[in-house]
Amino acid sequence: MKTYLKYIGIALAGLSLASCKLDNYTQPNASLYGSVIDEETGELILQDLNHSQGSSIELVEEYLVNGEQKSQVRTLNFKSDGTYCEKNLFSGRYSLKATRTNFYPVEDVIDINGDTEYILRTTPYARILDPQIVFEETKGIVTATLRTKSDEKIKTVRLFCSENPNVSLGINEAGDNACLINVNNYLTEDQVITLKMDTQYMTSGKDFFFRLGVLTDVPEARYNYSKAVRLHIDNSKIEPVVEEPLGVSIDNCDSASGWGSGVGTVSTDGDCREGLGSIAVTGSSKGVVFFQKVFSEPINTKVTVASGILKLWIYVSDASVFPATSAGQLEITSSGGPDSQEINWTFDKLNLNNGWNELNLKLSDGKDSGIDLSAVNFVRFYHAAPSGGDVTVKLDDIRIYAPEVFDECDSADGWGSGLGAVTVDAVDKRDGEGSIAVTGTSGGVVFFQKVFDEPFAAPCTLEKGHFTCYIYVSDADILAKNTKGQFEITSGGACDNQEINFTYDQLNLSTGWNAIDLPLSQAHKNGDVNLDALNYIRMYHTDTKKQDITIKLDRIAFYEGD
Repeated sequence: MKTYLKYIGIALAGLSLASCKLDNYTQPNASLYGSVIDEETGELILQDLNHSQGSSIELVEEYLVNGEQKSQVRTLNFKSDGTYCEKNLFSGRYSLKATRTNFYPVEDVIDINGDTEYILRTTPYARILDPQIVFEETKGIVTATLRTKSDEKIKTVRLFCSENPNVSLGINEAGDNACLINVNNYLTEDQVITLKMDTQYMTSGKDFFFRLGVLTDVPEARYNYSKAVRLHIDNSKIEPVVEEPLGVSIDNCDSASGWGSGVGTVSTDGDCREGLGSIAVTGSSKGVVFFQKVFSEPINTKVTVASGILKLWIYVSDASVFPATSAGQLEITSSGGPDSQEINWTFDKLNLNNGWNELNLKLSDGKDSGIDLSAVNFVRFYHAAPSGGDVTVKLDDIRIYAPEVFDECDSADGWGSGLGAVTVDAVDKRDGEGSIAVTGTSGGVVFFQKVFDEPFAAPCTLEKGHFTCYIYVSDADILAKNTKGQFEITSGGACDNQEINFTYDQLNLSTGWNAIDLPLSQAHKNGDVNLDALNYIRMYHTDTKKQDITIKLDRIAFYEGD
């Protein structure tokens, strides 16, 4: 090849005989420089500096050698700002073609003579609109938001991090899978994507560069990028995370206000298991109400009978007066009084011992007479035995909680969907701050999927465990019992590996919100799932019929059943 031979000739000059002549070899006498410009905005189309991940230009020179047509291909790589430069060229005519790019293809024939500028004017596969990257120093989190403009399907959105200002996919210290959202659908300009990155793994007191990237579903496409943002990461200001109280408090028992007793006056006792105190009474245990209270404001426990647990502390000075065969109950109601709209537990379920007893009572283990768990307003603890000695009884920290939650579904972070961008619905929800939602055309599509960076230990076994969640469907006929597809949970970090799954005949969905509670023993298995390290969820639909649908998820959790 022409240029290659010229370089060889020059390299061998010092080793050749004095009689050798180099007059036929000329030095490169031209250069090509320029940039790639968004023809609509006039802005540079930013690139990945890493050659294997960035856009490139193929420059082909045609020439004759001994009358034979030859060609030589040079690959020109872009700088991260969208400019390029190649100095060692010969003047002449070249064909130019941009390959493996983040913009629509450019092909041209150009004449290079001396220092020549050539601007590629085209359209990026995706424009990143209103990128915002900020460091929340008290949380140790970098939060990034963006919108996109593209005629192409968006495949993934990422937040990259590096100490190098040319941060990108190819120069990324956040890890290949950090802060990745799988979109796999078209986005409108008003859809906002949010990503969050934990900074606690970074060296505190140093500057890092952060950059957003959007990858379209175009063959061999490269990421489109925002400008890099420099942030000083100081993790010394992170505030300790205050652990959320378990579930919903019925009464913390720090005050005796509102509490009544057939034993005597209810007092506050400094001997407690939570907060500032407990409530206490002392007297005869014969046929008496120890504690009862009517709540003026009904309490929404945010649980179901199938999944909820009543947690409280009970102190008894003499457990022998409360044998398992004793008549009496602990009860909660939504009727404002006893024996109506109630769940109750008898003494054989309480199993009291001397001193403080921590009780975790499954609502499903109690006797239910139609309680409304969104409006609990009465608690009573009584003893109906015809005999019994004096006893001191105390109560503390009465609350109702749900099983351990795999994902609250209050945030769309990490969730991807083949229907479109996963958003948060802060209004139509069943628990917490919101539900996650997608709307689009069903038919051979993943509704939701997420890889969890931190494995989740489910508090249950395959033999007795239960899977619970809320699923909303706008039209249940689309997801009928005979529909192909699954809701699956794995410990393999991906689908179809170390998996348990439930099919649509098991989900049995109705239009609107569905409270799902399924025994893990009934799940289909694909490999040996590790319930102590769950890290992937997917809900998908393989039916080929295309219909518009809205799907929402809320509060995915597990608990151990009987």
